[in-house]
Amino acid sequence: MMGNKKRIAAVPQRILLFFLFNPLIYLVGDSLLQVVSDPSLLEFVLPVGRRFDLLINSLKLATTVSITVTVVGVLAGSKLVYERGKVWNWIKTGFLLTALVPPYIHALVWSGIVSNINQLLKGVGISFSGYGFGISYLVDTMAYLPLGVGLAMIGFMLVETPAVEAARLYKDNFRVFVDVVLPLASPMILAALGFVFILVITDYSIPTLYSFSVYSLEIFSEFSASNNPAHSVWLSIPLVLITTLVLVVSLRGLRNTVQSSSVNREESLEYWSFPDWFNRLQLLAVTVIIVQVVFLVGGLLVETGSP
Repeated sequence: MMGNKKRIAAVPQRILLFFLFNPLIYLVGDSLLQVVSDPSLLEFVLPVGRRFDLLINSLKLATTVSITVTVVGVLAGSKLVYERGKVWNWIKTGFLLTALVPPYIHALVWSGIVSNINQLLKGVGISFSGYGFGISYLVDTMAYLPLGVGLAMIGFMLVETPAVEAARLYKDNFRVFVDVVLPLASPMILAALGFVFILVITDYSIPTLYSFSVYSLEIFSEFSASNNPAHSVWLSIPLVLITTLVLVVSLRGLRNTVQSSSVNREESLEYWSFPDWFNRLQLLAVTVIIVQVVFLVGGLLVETGSP
């Protein structure tokens, strides 16, 4: 009887999954049928020549952005999550609210900022490039910083408090942070690294805006040129394999982390005493996120002309 009830309860879920995945199943099936009749389509799977260069561009951008976001996330998150006071709460709230801002708004703001800076420096013959890898890296990093910092903060909040308190009896604060807190928070930090990597490597809008060619745009361009979805399916295989691998690795251990009982118990982990050099790195990371907020809000005010 219970088995029948469970099967009946699962019917809506199966219907939903059918409608969600049916287009994908059809697309994959159609691509397989086409490759049977035309094996030359398998050439799209191998990124050779120009496509190899585009894949390297995508990997370079996604890797540098994800590592930068994760490092800043760990440093700024470890500062913000344990600090109390109105100023720190304002910083945390204001910065995390920028997670709602889509990347193309960041692109609009930073394009305007670079253009204005170049106008100011025009008299001395200095200018910053508004195209290529550098500006693409800057915009993507600023756009995904809230995700990296936010997930890092959650990771630190989920650290088991008793384990840290016990370790502090035998080691100095910095060793406890490195040997205990970071390993316990690492699943969430690794998830942030993976999510940002996947978001960047699969997006072509920001790099294309700055004339930086990436592999994801090649997939879109091929479909526009051939009007054959199967071409895009086989062309996307390298990205599918890379993102699947990154997703599997980054989500490893995440289930045990989110089941932690230490949520909102980070108060007992205040009053860390870190070396001066590490405190400076934390403050530098916090400065980066403050710059992100100030430039984003200020840039939007300049672009729109009024509050």
